[in-house]
Amino acid sequence: MTDSRLFEVCFDCEIVGHALSAAMHASAHSFSVPKNIKQEKDSVNIFKDQEVKSYRKMSFRPAGMSDDDEDVNSIDLSTSEYDNAPVDHQETRTDWQTLAQKQPNSDAYLDCDTMEELKKSIIEGQVDKLVSLSSSYDLNQPIVTGWDTSGIRPIFLAAENGKDEVVEFLLEKMKVSLAPDSNGLTPLMTVCGSNQNGNDLAKCAKILLSAVTDPNEHQEQKINSLMLASKNGNDKVVEELIKHPKIFLDAQDTQGWTSLLYAIDAGYGNIARILLEAGANPDIAALDGMV
Repeated sequence: MTDSRLFEVCFDCEIVGHALSAAMHASAHSFSVPKNIKQEKDSVNIFKDQEVKSYRKMSFRPAGMSDDDEDVNSIDLSTSEYDNAPVDHQETRTDWQTLAQKQPNSDAYLDCDTMEELKKSIIEGQVDKLVSLSSSYDLNQPIVTGWDTSGIRPIFLAAENGKDEVVEFLLEKMKVSLAPDSNGLTPLMTVCGSNQNGNDLAKCAKILLSAVTDPNEHQEQKINSLMLASKNGNDKVVEELIKHPKIFLDAQDTQGWTSLLYAIDAGYGNIARILLEAGANPDIAALDGMV
């Protein structure tokens, strides 16, 4: 074969090679997913969320091409019809058991019944029962029951229900904190705003007053314990409050109201008299003109 003829043959082969390569590329681009793949996926349910990721990219090669070939075209299944398949999601609702407080000396959690038992022992003033439960529960932590996700600290629950023996136990034996709650209320303010038996509330107030450093502490609207007791008609609690050497009788809230104005407005003449006899100023007017 002459040199010129050999050159023509090689040139023709090169053209054919390019043609074959182009055909193979076109075949790869037009390749479709076999029907049996969908059937198999439907039968074994492999298109759940956690499994479909492995099928996001599927590479298909025409016959004769190896994994080492660089000119391999991939078919991206990331926008396939299977992406819209329903995915099972676990219910995200949080029940109170998952919110139960972790014990200080244990990896265990108080269950539903124990939380309810703790709450009941405080409301009913069962100090002995509370003592036994205190060994496995941090009494500075809120009691979470039902769907109440915020809960209530034991000292507030005892104060609200006028359980003086429980209040005394929590303060003297358990050394619980008297810090305000998320609403800015203190245990003393909770006692003063309660509608429980006046005698029991007065006992609680007396115990708490012996432990607080500032009986005039207030919430955001500057409403303090004496104001709450005056507007709620807790005369015996008022009598305990005015005994404290640091009590300020004429403190005003953000609207200029004093304890005396609250008592008069609510119609509690006996409390107004107690405050006046203790030295409250009757000439202070509120911002709205109340005097």
